[in-house]
Formats: sequence, structure tokens, C-alpha cells
Amino acid sequence: MTILIKGDHVRFEMTEQPFNVMPGAFEEIRASSKVRRVRGAKEKGPTTTGPILTLPEHYGIIHDPEGFQLPFCDVYFGPFEVTQQKAQLTKKAKAYFGRGYEGHRAIVDIPVQGPWEPVGETIQIFYKRRGKDQRKFFHPKKQPVPLSRCTSRGVTHYRMELPNGCQLDDRGFVWP
Repeated sequence: MTILIKGDHVRFEMTEQPFNVMPGAFEEIRASSKVRRVRGAKEKGPTTTGPILTLPEHYGIIHDPEGFQLPFCDVYFGPFEVTQQKAQLTKKAKAYFGRGYEGHRAIVDIPVQGPWEPVGETIQIFYKRRGKDQRKFFHPKKQPVPLSRCTSRGVTHYRMELPNGCQLDDRGFVWP
């Protein structure tokens, strides 16, 4: 059973101005009425028209590729602590990070039971991937996806709730 930290430097394009967001706390929200090109994308890049919710750079993408400890179609975002202890990579972890990637154990404390409160809906996610394809990625969503947050013991986590049948694999967020 393995939970993977798949990337960091996460940003979301929202369908509208997010709510339940504490101004000046962790998030930086930008709104724009014009289309803007996203910096750092590999290809010509995506364009955005909605508000951007930027998480702290050190927040990781936390996912359970087996769905044993966390629901498979829920992706969490929050702080983590990498330890010096090496971790043996599972088959799915090797596919995502690459065979030569040296994994380490990390400590995560996700308040799975909540209480989770809605932030809004996201239509695109941007992040910096770890491992073999270490670069900036973006994934537009074919349909808006709910994003919620939970603050527990002074730490805020986010959860993106993908629909049943979602597809996440070594290519990243495949569907929706």
C-alpha cells in the first residue's frame, strides 16, 4: 500500500471566484476577464479565462493509486514531510516516476473525515510533476470538478473529487 506525492506547485483554474477561501492566508487568487497564456507549459500551452487558485508551492499532490487508504478518485493537496528513509517503489510508482527514481518515505496527515467545505469547481489543473517527466503539466477538464478544503489543527488541505470511473495513471490526470 503506497500513497504517492505526484507533484507540487499546484494551481487550479476555477469556473468562478472561489468561496470559503481566507484572503491572505494560503491562497493567491487572480481573476481576469481576458484570456491569458500560462507560463512554463511545455507545448504552446493552455489558455485560461477563469480565476486562478494557487496553492503554496510546497503543497503536494497526494494520491493512492490502489485506492486502499484513500478513495481512488479523490486527489488531495497539502503539506508533506519527506524523510531520509528510502522507499521501495511499487509497480505503479515505477511507472509514474520512472525506474531510476529514488523514492523516500514521506509523512502526510490528511483529515479524510473532514469536515470538508466547498471551494468551487475547477476546470483545469496545473502542476510540476516529479520523476521521469519532471516538468510543468496542465490538464483541462471536460467537465467541472468539485474542489473542497478542510482546515484541521491549523493546516489546510484541499480535495479534488473526480467522478467515479476517473482515470489517473502514469500519464497523470487522464479522465475527466
